[in-house]
Amino acid sequence: MHQWYSVAMGIRNKVAFALDRLGVLPLALRAPPMTKVLTVLTYHRVATLPADYLFDAGVVDATVTQFEAHLAFVKRHYNVIALDQLRRFTHGQPLPPRALLITFDDGYRDNHDVVLPLLLRFGLTAVFFVATRYIDERRLYWWDTINYLVRSSNVTTLSVNYPTTLHFKLPAQRGLALRTFVTLMKEMRGLDSDRFLAQLATALKVPWSRDIERQHAQALLMNWDQLRAMSKAGMDVQSHSHDHHPLHTMLPQALDNDLRRAKRLIEKELSTLVDTIAYPVGRPIVELPAIVETARRLGYRFGFTNGTGCTPLRQLHPFDIGRHAMSIDMPMSMFRGMLALPSLLQET
Repeated sequence: MHQWYSVAMGIRNKVAFALDRLGVLPLALRAPPMTKVLTVLTYHRVATLPADYLFDAGVVDATVTQFEAHLAFVKRHYNVIALDQLRRFTHGQPLPPRALLITFDDGYRDNHDVVLPLLLRFGLTAVFFVATRYIDERRLYWWDTINYLVRSSNVTTLSVNYPTTLHFKLPAQRGLALRTFVTLMKEMRGLDSDRFLAQLATALKVPWSRDIERQHAQALLMNWDQLRAMSKAGMDVQSHSHDHHPLHTMLPQALDNDLRRAKRLIEKELSTLVDTIAYPVGRPIVELPAIVETARRLGYRFGFTNGTGCTPLRQLHPFDIGRHAMSIDMPMSMFRGMLALPSLLQET
């Protein structure tokens, strides 16, 4: 995390805490909203991890206690909507005041085991965006694979030559190696991720096979039966793409195949309409008309980014709906402040 970002977050946290203590946030929540907006929350996992966890701990956005507090807050102050209400809004039916959508990305197993019972207990619904290749083929997400391989290795020198030549001294440069590999996956256009990950496992001398990967995926990811249970319980299940590659890095035919396959798989397995995507890595595509047109042609109607903030309903672009990214480090005062006074406390 960049130093300037940490400083900015610290300042916002202090401002939120002060406003909360002074009673400004409760007043803001009781006042009629000045602008009609759609508020969307983004989570990935709700869990408490052991200290020796080898996969990516950064995708845990809340503990159970934190998530319960979030749900209690939004149930009291907001109208939590389902995706179908957003569809009706685009056909002229108004959303309720303080409309809020809860979303989860990726498809981790704790979404079924932990999150679903909590949502049902509070009488709330959510949208779960799943990356279908990993669910269908029982593959481990590429960011978890990178973390597992790098953290499990005992080698002292790491060298790779695809997609570029890189050298690291381990364990001293473990953090740098992790950041570099994740950035490559997020930014390299046309990257063969399977080739890259196989090379990484070999270079790190970590035992790796489809059976090993499948065992990890079984423990970490939902399966189709669990997703069917989510859908039957009233949750929306939608597309997070097939391969979870950032859309701007994909060649046109690969993009078409990816978005088409994700949509068809979910519709086939769950017998549900799939017309919504949360972009992998959250990168917006609204300024990339070829990608927007591909998604629209394949039957997608809505796209969610990780662009922080509420979306004014009068300016809603169906393929550029922003979301508030949750964080396990976010104090409850910041959570309340971010929702009560988004223009003041949201990330810029």
